[in-house]
Amino acid sequence: MSVTIGHTDTPDTGRLQGAERFRLKLSGPAWKTPKWLSLNVGDALAYKWYIIFGEERDSAATRVFTWYTHSNKKTYLQDQDGNWLSYEALYGVLKVTLWGSAAAWALPSNRLVVDGGNVLTYDPNQKWPWSTTTRYLSVAPEGSETVTVEWEYVT
Repeated sequence: MSVTIGHTDTPDTGRLQGAERFRLKLSGPAWKTPKWLSLNVGDALAYKWYIIFGEERDSAATRVFTWYTHSNKKTYLQDQDGNWLSYEALYGVLKVTLWGSAAAWALPSNRLVVDGGNVLTYDPNQKWPWSTTTRYLSVAPEGSETVTVEWEYVT
């Protein structure tokens, strides 16, 4: 299920909840060690805003988020660079964007859930032309590829 994303207002970043910063620790079906929600760096330029899982917790690519509650009562995730967590509508692949394309999120029961009900997933068979990685994260209906998510506070 997809939800139309589009904001024409300016976010009131004074509403960032307590400015608590956190990383998202990921556990997948066949992963022996936790991974981290990270920006895709070192790949084709077309994919530089896409989200992958990273191996290192303290990597510069690892996203550090703060919750933002909008006047519409939905919550959004802003990263340390001022970008907003979202997803590419056609294939569901995660990315960071400007506010106008930000998606609303919730984190109940160790699932990262986008407005509309889809959850964070990892499909090891997902491939993109000219990309050097297959570690892309997506949103899709909950199933065997669902990724478990915990947050770890950053001091």
